[in-house]
Amino acid sequence: MVKEARKNKLYKLLREIDGVGPIFSATFISEVGDPQRFRTREQLWSYSGLAVSTYESSEFELRGDRTVRKTRAVKTRGLVRSYNRTLKCIFKQMALTLSRTKWRTQFMSLLERSKNANNALLTLARKQASVMLHIAKTGEKYDITKVFKAQQVSPQEI
Repeated sequence: MVKEARKNKLYKLLREIDGVGPIFSATFISEVGDPQRFRTREQLWSYSGLAVSTYESSEFELRGDRTVRKTRAVKTRGLVRSYNRTLKCIFKQMALTLSRTKWRTQFMSLLERSKNANNALLTLARKQASVMLHIAKTGEKYDITKVFKAQQVSPQEI
């Protein structure tokens, strides 16, 4: 699989990303196929099982003899159930790797905010998926300062 992926022009671009090895990039290329089929990153998240599923049976309820719109928020039901298992496994493994190495400071700040390691890892996996999709669609080179431009990345972190 890696031998065939090396023939693809995306292979070298994806290998420059932190935490992406030859097997991860080859699997991403083979599973995603044409990255243009995902208009938005949310579509890739849903395809790879990183999107949150919501459910509501109706948006109206009966109050007395009147039908009114519900005021409560839509209930979340966890992550989507129909997804590409290979991609989800890859993104989760990359998130675990990055949480211990290059993106550790971002992982720690996410962990402080959410107090839940699973949510922090999910956010890292989504970020990594978004970066890979952007690079696959545009052909740009990986630049960590663009990834975390809201949080100024110091040279020591790179």
